[in-house]
Formats: sequence, C-alpha cells, structure tokens
Amino acid sequence: LKPRIKKEFETDPEVLARRPKQIDYGKATSNYLRYRSLVQKEDRTPEMPRTPDKYMKYNRRRWDGIVKSWKRGFHCFVSDRLDETESFDDIVKKENSLNESSDWAEEME
Repeated sequence: LKPRIKKEFETDPEVLARRPKQIDYGKATSNYLRYRSLVQKEDRTPEMPRTPDKYMKYNRRRWDGIVKSWKRGFHCFVSDRLDETESFDDIVKKENSLNESSDWAEEME
C-alpha cells in the first residue's frame, strides 16, 4: 500500500494570479474549442485531458509540466479524432450553440 499524501493548496497570491493566465492561453486555442465540441465535459473519461487545478500546491516546474501535458493531451486528442472535412467555422458554430451565454473573454473581465 502506498502512503497517503496530504493534499496541499496554493496560498501565494502571485502564483494564484499567474496560473489562470496559463490555463486561459490553452483554452484560447482552436484545438481546445475542437476538443470541447468533440467531447462534452460530463462525457470525459479519466484518461482524457482535464484542466489543471490551479489551487493545488505544485512547484513551478511541476505546474509547468502539468499545463504542458494538458495542452499536449487535447491537441493529440483532436488530431487523432478530427474529421478532416470539418472546418474551423463549423466547430465554432457548434461551440457557440452549446454555450451561447458563456464567453470565456467575458468571464475574465
């Protein structure tokens, strides 16, 4: 049996201010929009990319690795499954119809 590791939460305000920016850069990519249109949040399995928890305590190198892995995960997922005939405009239309009232840019203001 593995010893249970106590979860620690980040308390540094500078770190907590920086992390959402890194996550938002990933969410602003076309492949993230494609990923969201291909798989609804409630349909995702544990193996699928999940947005990193910005509140968990990680050192800088570990956090950067987690973000990099998350970005790589949804880029790979999309490239493996995307129908080449589907245009980016079709994906944006799907995304807008799924979530008309929520715009991530508005949420950031």
